[in-house]
Amino acid sequence: MSQFLSDGGVVDATFSVESLAPGAFVITFESWSGAAGTRFARNSEYTKGLELLFFRLASLGATISSIELAPANRPERTLLLIEARPFPWKLGTSTDVKQLRVELGRAQTMANSRPGKGNRTKRLRIYSQISGLFDAQSLSEMISVGNGWGLSEPMLDDSDVAGFQPSGEVRVVVEQHAMDAATRHYEQQGWTVDPSVARTESFDLLCTRAREVLHVEAKGTTGNGRQVLLTWREVEHARLFPRVALVVVSGIVVVRESLLAAHGGRVAVFDPWRIEECQLSATQYRCAVPAVT
Repeated sequence: MSQFLSDGGVVDATFSVESLAPGAFVITFESWSGAAGTRFARNSEYTKGLELLFFRLASLGATISSIELAPANRPERTLLLIEARPFPWKLGTSTDVKQLRVELGRAQTMANSRPGKGNRTKRLRIYSQISGLFDAQSLSEMISVGNGWGLSEPMLDDSDVAGFQPSGEVRVVVEQHAMDAATRHYEQQGWTVDPSVARTESFDLLCTRAREVLHVEAKGTTGNGRQVLLTWREVEHARLFPRVALVVVSGIVVVRESLLAAHGGRVAVFDPWRIEECQLSATQYRCAVPAVT
């Protein structure tokens, strides 16, 4: 089972992905059971998780061909129908995922007529097609971390920027994972790597090999890593030091084990890193306000 990550951390909602054919998948979204806030609660953030699921599928341009009610302890399946929204559903950045979730909840209530069983938080099987995706695990990771997309706005947000993470706990494990990946890369190239400089210097790794000296900046993100967030000191150091490299680890998957843990990711190494070839844009300004009169 996989969980969702959002700006607030891990969402208590679980799902799994199965590949049916190239580009065709079934996503099983688990039901909510138990009273919220108790130790018996399971998937208590069902509503938020379902909206995240549809938003992240929309960011991938998915088509939903059908959705079934699928109780875990019974073999029967019930096809959900929404009169105002016939299948297939072509999702996109303009999809109102909250309204979609509300309509789906009504359909769950209507479909299950057994006394006391007409709630809106049942186990679902969602059949979808996504062009260019052939791997269930890749889709599961994209749904889990959002591929850099947020919940509330269908556009590129800061979680696509390496060096920015939505919560402090997630940021720490992602940054350390990126530093570890960069360290492994350069140690495999025969460099001696000292990560302790990150505590006092404006770069993350000091690498030495014979008479060579290399400074490495490491950035990690759960998103696609198309952009890197840099401090003023990091930019100036990249401009002035003779040899600097940039390592960006994107698509990192963060999971809750005994503690938060980071796994995987795609490593891109820019060595040498020529800062003058990058397009820099200001994300913050320091404002000296006028004196109060």
